Amino acid sequence: MSDLTTVDAAKEYIGIVSPDADGLLDALIKGESAFIESYCSRPFSVQEQSQLFPGNGKSQWTPKFFPITEVKSLKINGIAIPEAQDITSPGWFLSNDTIYLNGYAFAWSQVPNCACTYMAGLVPTNDIVHACNELVAIRYKERDRIGKSSESLAGETTAYIVKAMPDHVAAILKPYRRVTA
Repeated sequence: MSDLTTVDAAKEYIGIVSPDADGLLDALIKGESAFIESYCSRPFSVQEQSQLFPGNGKSQWTPKFFPITEVKSLKINGIAIPEAQDITSPGWFLSNDTIYLNGYAFAWSQVPNCACTYMAGLVPTNDIVHACNELVAIRYKERDRIGKSSESLAGETTAYIVKAMPDHVAAILKPYRRVTA
């Protein structure tokens, strides 16, 4: 997992000048970055992924994580499948985050018999960085009122949003969510 923003960016967003809060902001960034990756079910950095899966009997398979930047190895029933020199030669090739096979198939099995190691993940875009800054700012500002849903003072009541994230941050993250069955 990588941080989706920096301490300096969060400080600028919140309007903090002093370095006194740097440690707290660093911890909040790590926590909110992990929350966003968990919420979206995907890493926001290119990382090595390994999957062991049962073959489907077909000549194509779409890995769990994407976009895929590199396929490091592919084995079916313990046999290494070579990379195809072109889309018509024997072996595997990658197209639109799907691995295709020529002259081979992901041999059908009820138990995992295929193994693939690949590099995949998204590099954080400006809207992901903004969403992280927003969540860090919310957590930073609400630390003095943890557990309060409202507060009364001099006849006025202030109500606080009490949920994991505001709707506008969820809307920013929605296109990046990987929905799994």
